[in-house]
Amino acid sequence: MSCGSRTTGTSGAPQEPAGLRPANPSEPAAPRPSLFVGLIGLSTAAAFVGFLREVVIGAFFGASKATDVYFAALAVPFVASHVVVAGALVPPITAHLAALVARDEQADAARAVRRALAITLLGGGALVGLAEALAEPLAGLLAPGFSGQHASAMATQLRILLLFGLLASLSLMLNGVLTATGAYRRPVVAVLLGNVASVLWVLVAGNALGVSAASWGLVCGALVSLGVNASGLRGSGLPVTIRPAVPLTAAQQHLPGGRMALLAIALAAGGAIELAERFIASWSSAGSVSLLFFGSKLAQFPAKLVAIPIASVALPRLVNALERQGRELGAGAAQEVASSAKWILVLLGYGAAVAAGAAGPIAALTFGHGKFGPAEQEVLGIVLATFAPTVIAAGLVEYGTKIALATQRLRGLVAAQVAAMVTYLVLAPLLSRFGIQGLAAARTAAWCVAAAGLSVTLARVDKRLALGTQLVRLGCVCALVGYEAYLVERLAPGGPFLRVALTLAVTGPSYLALVRYALRLPTEALLPRPC
Repeated sequence: MSCGSRTTGTSGAPQEPAGLRPANPSEPAAPRPSLFVGLIGLSTAAAFVGFLREVVIGAFFGASKATDVYFAALAVPFVASHVVVAGALVPPITAHLAALVARDEQADAARAVRRALAITLLGGGALVGLAEALAEPLAGLLAPGFSGQHASAMATQLRILLLFGLLASLSLMLNGVLTATGAYRRPVVAVLLGNVASVLWVLVAGNALGVSAASWGLVCGALVSLGVNASGLRGSGLPVTIRPAVPLTAAQQHLPGGRMALLAIALAAGGAIELAERFIASWSSAGSVSLLFFGSKLAQFPAKLVAIPIASVALPRLVNALERQGRELGAGAAQEVASSAKWILVLLGYGAAVAAGAAGPIAALTFGHGKFGPAEQEVLGIVLATFAPTVIAAGLVEYGTKIALATQRLRGLVAAQVAAMVTYLVLAPLLSRFGIQGLAAARTAAWCVAAAGLSVTLARVDKRLALGTQLVRLGCVCALVGYEAYLVERLAPGGPFLRVALTLAVTGPSYLALVRYALRLPTEALLPRPC
């Protein structure tokens, strides 16, 4: 199908005519480069605004015991919505819907959507109600290092944030539905507008409500995102409001429960690291939980700009291709996946090198405002430098998870995430005597173990997806450029903005030259070829 055959619906998202199927059923149409550019642009804006929310929270409240309480309470709803729902439930459902859409089984897809939303609403609502009633003992279990008023404050924050978790789960489920039908842009717009709403709420109510403004800001943002996604559901091409007249077979009635169970186990292992980190850090000095959170946000920020938007398109496209090719990964699909993975590594590698070499000015530039003092900036710089390898690892895990799901290699994903959890649970108690830098090192090791395990899984899917040699070469390049960035940052004059700018200007050309030589990159474009 040519590029010109796509139409734009009322939601602004590209819609497929004639039942969302390409004109040539044997070959899925390649998305236009403008789609990737638009998605990356929208994802960049959404990620920047989301990151701005954390910066505003740091400026308003600093790295204090109050923010420690907030971030510790955020762990449970975040793991429930963004790890369990978005990570374990949404991708299999997206793949399931994409397969039904590829076969033009819209009525079956509509039934699957209703079932998924019902499970999320009823199951999530029941769990939220139970957790609301048990908020105080749950708070004591999650962060035993808090006592007195801080323990009581965490229970209060937890009750607010559990509502956010339920609303966010529903919105994320709709994200997967819209993505499966080809409406790639609206979910990203929903995230962007939700982040804008949450930032505005903190700015307006921060002085009056204290750190509770951050919790209510997340609730407000989740409501906005849910409304935007729900408004686009009617234009998704699925007759969700119409009950199918023909009874469905047993295979058609059920969601992919086996895949969801395996993915839930894998992502639960990743979520256990989040919870364990809050548990251990709650015994540390004031601000430890906050600084670890801010540092991980900085380290994972590049993955949100690069890996997540590409992965959101790669999952339904790969499932579509596998459906048409009898579950065999064809040469074209394998080449597209390998090329995307390579460029994700290249782009994130530069972010890792700069984060390692210029961590201090980056921390000062982003969080050095308001109540976030020089001492906190210095510690955050150390944490960010320790987290630098996770810039690459987080992107590889995000992209590799989607590929493992599409190719049904979930046992490899489970093994990788469980190995990461065991790594953290062994190292964190041993390294905690070194303070938050030791906890950051344990977290970095866990991310790297998960990324290495997924690299092995990808290599088993197809030999063209073997990334081991490239990762070793890229690591050497990042070490050289990271040291170069460190020297430039030390010699650069002026404030943090000028030092970061000079670091980027000097290290960028040398990084590109070294990467081209080390990885033997061809002259192919970063984006897929135009139609």
